Amino acid sequence: MKTVLRASHALTALTCLVCVLIALAAPAFAKSGQMRIDVDSRFAAQIATINDPWGKGAMVVTRDGITLDLDGWALRSTEDDASKMVGIGIYAKGIDNLTISGGVISGYKWGIFLEDCTNVTIEGMVIESSRTQKLRSTEERYDESDWLNQWSVEEFEQYGGAVYLKNCKNSAIIGVTAENQQNGVTLTNCQKITVADCKLSDNNGWGIHLWNSDNCRIHGNVAERCRRLEFKSYSAGGDSAGILVGDDSCFNIIEDNSFAYGGDSFFLCGQRPWLRPSNFNIVRRNDCRFSPHNGIEATFSRGNRFIANDVSGSRYGFWAGYSFESLFEGNVIENCIEDGIAIEHGHANTIKGNAISNCKAGIRVWMRPMPDWIGNDPSYDYTITGNAITGAAQGVVIEDTDNLTLTGNAFKGCKTAAFLNRLTNANASGNAISGGEVGFDVRGASASGEAGGVELSGNAIEGCATPEAWESPAAGEEG
Repeated sequence: MKTVLRASHALTALTCLVCVLIALAAPAFAKSGQMRIDVDSRFAAQIATINDPWGKGAMVVTRDGITLDLDGWALRSTEDDASKMVGIGIYAKGIDNLTISGGVISGYKWGIFLEDCTNVTIEGMVIESSRTQKLRSTEERYDESDWLNQWSVEEFEQYGGAVYLKNCKNSAIIGVTAENQQNGVTLTNCQKITVADCKLSDNNGWGIHLWNSDNCRIHGNVAERCRRLEFKSYSAGGDSAGILVGDDSCFNIIEDNSFAYGGDSFFLCGQRPWLRPSNFNIVRRNDCRFSPHNGIEATFSRGNRFIANDVSGSRYGFWAGYSFESLFEGNVIENCIEDGIAIEHGHANTIKGNAISNCKAGIRVWMRPMPDWIGNDPSYDYTITGNAITGAAQGVVIEDTDNLTLTGNAFKGCKTAAFLNRLTNANASGNAISGGEVGFDVRGASASGEAGGVELSGNAIEGCATPEAWESPAAGEEG
């Protein structure tokens, strides 16, 4: 009887040990094949080397409600050449309530790849050396094939990256470090994902990439110096960015991040006819300085709100072609090589309360002939108010635009405060202009007060050699 009891107790103890510390035994068999996780697991501190040549996952979670604690544990492949890395470190499909925390993953095409999952948390992980394309371009020779392809899921999935969520909902990626590779965090066809407090800098593709992903919150991340094809002899960008928001990614809140020094620091891309617009996003209090191209680019999009961002020291502060019903408010725009805010073929935009200094033009709004496949959308319905524009060659440049309200702005030390060319129904009133040479340079429009022209009233102009310069060419002449 005692022998039977001892055997029973021993079996119970062994079963508990396996369930509680399953991962202690796992690395012993892991080297020979895929690890499948179907219980809560906490791994002993060691390195597991598992190759995944078939791309089905070195470690696969197979059951709902799993907590995977990898603290002190490392999972890697044997491939050292970043351009040849294949497979997935951790994979799950159709799983609900999954938590993955701690540990280091390196050497795979995708560090973590989750699809059709809900209620996932990925936290406090380091993902190193995921797949990175080998560039053909050199300091001496530019190769256009190095541009990133953002036009289809099938294309950009070939790149790889640290964390990939596809068709996932109600999940969070928190405190993940994924630097010095090609891509950091990618969300495709996702809903309600939080990406917070991650370190995603020095990647040569995208720090964060959203594709058809809505109602996400991206905050407190550092994804700096994510740029590509930047050499002393040329600067190409290659569509790299601290964050890329594309193809119908709407209603997201992107705030309090640093995307500085990116190819574009922030890139919201819609491009007819290939990409759907990304609309109604709130982009607030982000550091988007020092891009060699655009601090913030946002094209072919509606209803986005850009509030209190810093885009200083970039080539263009904002480039927002074909944007409409959008707000640019309270942003800091200093020392840009070209324009502070540039919008072509846009309409119904409000530019309000921005601090703009030492740019070629503080604000530029216009249209120009474009190919039919892009479209010649007219430029109209602009409200430009309460901006402080200092030290610009031209404070505002508005051309070929209908229905302009230019009121309550302060221009200081601008060579020309306002250049207005071929406008209809424009009202420029209550502006304060000091220093510089020309207050208003109005061309190709009827005189003040006449129907369809430019109305100038109540402006305070001091210290300008030519407060109001008018030049109305004959019909058909260029103004």
